[in-house]
Amino acid sequence: MWEPFSGLGADLDQQIRAARRKLGGSITSAARLTPAHVMVWGQFADAPARALQTGVYGTSTAAMLLAARGRDMTSTVRLLPGVTEPSSAEFDVSDLLITHKASAVVEALSAVRYPGAHATAACLTLLSGVIDRQGWGHHAVPGEPEMPSVLATSHALIALAGIEGIDESLLEGPALWLSGRILDDGLLGTLELAFAVIALAKLRTAGIGPEGSEALRRGANVLRATLRRMSADSIVYEQVHYWVPKPGEQRNHYMTFPLQVVVGTALLESGAGARARSSLRELAGRLCRAVEADGGLRSSLTERIGVVDAGLVDRFFAVYLAAQPAPRWRRRMFLRLARVRWLPRTLVFLGLVVVAFWTWRVASGESGGMSAASVANIVFALVTGVLGSMAYSRWDRR
Repeated sequence: MWEPFSGLGADLDQQIRAARRKLGGSITSAARLTPAHVMVWGQFADAPARALQTGVYGTSTAAMLLAARGRDMTSTVRLLPGVTEPSSAEFDVSDLLITHKASAVVEALSAVRYPGAHATAACLTLLSGVIDRQGWGHHAVPGEPEMPSVLATSHALIALAGIEGIDESLLEGPALWLSGRILDDGLLGTLELAFAVIALAKLRTAGIGPEGSEALRRGANVLRATLRRMSADSIVYEQVHYWVPKPGEQRNHYMTFPLQVVVGTALLESGAGARARSSLRELAGRLCRAVEADGGLRSSLTERIGVVDAGLVDRFFAVYLAAQPAPRWRRRMFLRLARVRWLPRTLVFLGLVVVAFWTWRVASGESGGMSAASVANIVFALVTGVLGSMAYSRWDRR
C-alpha cells in the first residue's frame, strides 16, 4: 500500500535524485564491452553475465540516460546503425527500416549532441519514411505498403524534434496529422495518446510546426483522468505488436511500455502536471521504491528490468524535477527547518507548556494563589507534552 510522502515535497525530490543515481549505476553495470572496449547494451539491465545479446533499443536508451549525466557517449552512439559510413558491424543496418529503431538511433544522436546528426544515414532514412506527408508506419520496407501509425509517428517526431539542421517543414504535415488524430475523440488508446502528447509537446518546445495547443489540452485532460483511475501500486505494462515484412518471411516485432510512466511523462511534458499533482507524486513515490529495491522497474510481463523501461523512468524523474518550482528563500528556510527531526517534537512540547502556563495564570488570577488542582493540571500538561513528543518521535521514524 502506498504511504504518503511529506506534503512539503522536499523529501520526495531527494528520493528521486537518489533513484536517478541508482538507475545510472544499474545501467552502467549492465554494459557489455566490445573488443574495442566500447560500451553496448542488451534488452535487460539484469540479464545474466553470460548473455551476449546487444540491441538498438537498449544501447540507444542507455546512451541517452548516461549522456544526461554528463558522460560522453559518442563512441557508443557511433556504433549504432546509420551513424557512420560504413556502418558498424555491431548492429544490422536493416534495422533502420523499422521506424521505432531508427527513431531510437536519432534520439540518441540528439542526446549526445552528435555533430552533423542531420546528415547521418539514420536521420535521412527516418525522414524519408514519411507517408504522404501524414506520418510514419511501423516500417519502411520498399515495395510494402504501410499505413501511418500514431505510435510510430510519435516516436519519429520525438526523435527528430531534437535534431538541428533538418528541414523542419517535413515535420509540419505529420504534426498536423497527429493533432487531428488526438482531436478525433475516442479513436486513440491511452498509450498512443500519451506518446502523441509527448511528441506535440517536444515540437512546441523546439518551435516546430503548428502550436497544437487545443490537441495538447484535450489530450492532457483525458490522460489526467486516466492516471487518476489507475493505481500506482501496480504498474500496467502494455505490449504493442507489429509485422515487418522481409524477403521470404515476416518478423513479428513487439514492444512493451510501463503505461503509467508514459502517461505521467506526457502530463509533465505538456505542462499539465499541476492539475494531476497528487497522482504524479504517488507515481513518483512508487517508482522510487522500485528503484531502491531492485535498481530499476521490474516488468510484470518478463520479470526483468528492461533498459528501455529504465530510460522511461529516468525521463519521468527528470521532467518531474524540472516541473517543480524553485522555492523562494523563505520557503527554502522553512523546508530546511521542517527536515530537522527534533523541531516538530519541540513545538508539540512547547505548545503544551504554554497551555500549562495559561492554566496557572488563570488559576492564580481567580484564587490569588495556586490550588492543588492547578498544580495537578500543570503537571498533567507537562507529562502529556513529554509523552506526546515521544509518541510523535516514534511515528516520525516509521
